[in-house]
Amino acid sequence: MMYPFRTKQKPCRADGFTLIELLCVVAILGLLSAMALANFSEARSRAVCARVKAEHRTLAGCLEMYRLDMGRYPKGSWHVFTDKYYLPHDLTTPIAYISSLPIDPYPEPRTPIGASYKYFEWQEDTPVQAQKRGWFGFWMMASSGPDQKWDQAGTPYDPTNGVFSKGDLVWRQSEHLRRN
Repeated sequence: MMYPFRTKQKPCRADGFTLIELLCVVAILGLLSAMALANFSEARSRAVCARVKAEHRTLAGCLEMYRLDMGRYPKGSWHVFTDKYYLPHDLTTPIAYISSLPIDPYPEPRTPIGASYKYFEWQEDTPVQAQKRGWFGFWMMASSGPDQKWDQAGTPYDPTNGVFSKGDLVWRQSEHLRRN
């Protein structure tokens, strides 16, 4: 006996995506996220470099105020293990030229935890020696830069050469006087 209301049924098909379609979508999302991550790390590196330059500018003003009050620039704080000089705490006490010394965001591997920027001063130079050195002035501050390797030659860091290109972030007294 035939049922008059019965219709011909279509074969059963599950609604959804195939495995190939899902793998293609995941691969495309992976490529997009990899490109976004590369752009984000470069933007982050440029932002940190801009922060270091701003802190150098601020600290340069503090060094000049210290010199106006004391008649000389502060001596650097020497660290035994790294054999390097860092910004002295004379800028924070007894007179606070700055509330606290900023921490270098690009420390070298052996740098003490919480160390500020490297600081060099040459106040014992005679005017002839200072003029011979010229572009240094009487002090210099430096950060190792994104590669976190101190370059003794003072190669300036250039962000257009890539995120982790060679070079240091350096601020000299002569640059400070020329810019202000």
